[in-house]
Amino acid sequence: MEDSSGASNDVAEPAICLECIGDLSLRGSVQANATRIQCHYCEKRRKGITIATLADSVDTKVREYYSHGPFERRFDTETDKTFEEQEGESLLEMLQSEAGIDHAAAVDLSEVLVDSDPADVAGGEEVFYSDQQLYERIDLPEGEYGERWEQFSHRIKHERRFFDQNAKELLEGILGAAGSKIATDLPAILIGPEERVKVVYRARRADTRELAEQIATHARKELSRPPKQKAKAGRMNAAGIAVFYGSMSEDVALSEVRPSVGSGVIVGKFPVIRRLKILDLSRIDHGLTGSIFHPDYERNASRLRFLEGFHHVIARPVQPDDEPLEYIPTQAVAEYVHNVLGFDGILYGSAQVGAITPPEPGERRVIEIGELTDDELKQYNVVLFGNAGAVKGVDEHPLPPGLDFDPKGTTSRVITGVTYSHEWLYVSGLVSDDDTPY
Repeated sequence: MEDSSGASNDVAEPAICLECIGDLSLRGSVQANATRIQCHYCEKRRKGITIATLADSVDTKVREYYSHGPFERRFDTETDKTFEEQEGESLLEMLQSEAGIDHAAAVDLSEVLVDSDPADVAGGEEVFYSDQQLYERIDLPEGEYGERWEQFSHRIKHERRFFDQNAKELLEGILGAAGSKIATDLPAILIGPEERVKVVYRARRADTRELAEQIATHARKELSRPPKQKAKAGRMNAAGIAVFYGSMSEDVALSEVRPSVGSGVIVGKFPVIRRLKILDLSRIDHGLTGSIFHPDYERNASRLRFLEGFHHVIARPVQPDDEPLEYIPTQAVAEYVHNVLGFDGILYGSAQVGAITPPEPGERRVIEIGELTDDELKQYNVVLFGNAGAVKGVDEHPLPPGLDFDPKGTTSRVITGVTYSHEWLYVSGLVSDDDTPY
């Protein structure tokens, strides 16, 4: 179109240079279509593409791996009414994070996607792209990892107790072979004299004053891990193999022994005297799923799904009727983490204080990537592996390498009350006429 002076009124379609596309997989997928352009966003002349071309590449993967966020019922404490609230992030937020582009580019990209949405609204079809919708990644199944884990669990529990080639290949596929990129990329946290975590704690219940005095008098012995001849099977150790189950704070150590009101608890303090490398299950998602534009995204997302489930298995509270047989698969993983991958221990959430809760059926967990804050870290437990020489004076109770005992750090508590946290549980038939949960 021209005005009366003959000049064109057409506005050039925005173009974006490859450098302004932060997601490397997406950048690589559009590189073949790149030409020399003036970038609308950084204003530099570089190789790039139009926003419309970028939209074509983004649209395919977003439709494949995203859906509109589900609506969840919420309870308003001020009005005592329930309401529906959509989960997820806005179209702009999703495009910025997935494509790695700035706000201005995301605005232009969203406009192209909204305007070109092929849905027949008049025919009753719902548009996929809308500023009024929130979006969530589709939760991909565990796929091959879940199936192979079930096979592995059955085999190691009921057919062959020791590692065979199938078991080795499964764990290499999930956690990586020694020295592999998969293993190297596993998130780790360092603890030690110069690190954020300098001490760990371990507690024992003392339901009688006599027992409390016995533990306090021989605190190093009584609060250390059990001697190997008395070591019972646990989630991350076989019977006869002693490991150190500790906590990152006194309060969590106390909670982990689940004391009843009126009982006593003795908590020991164990300084970490050398640097230890710990597998950090709080960040097991870090770097695993990656970009939706990466060719291996589905495989990586399925692996993440499995590992999240594995964290829940490890962190769930141990019940009195749990069968030791059920521990065997996770014991095998723990031994692999220590003996093959060289980790000194595993960091996992404490279910007792709400650091980790099991997902509801079909629920998609969104876990923020990044290190735990100091307050969050205090809600975690750690299991430490390894054999050590006998501790002087208590040969039957050696500590794992890297730990010492602080006799002045031992504290005793008596439980005066227990507080439970909870959420509303919506059960059919337990909602009043005005939709208020009982």
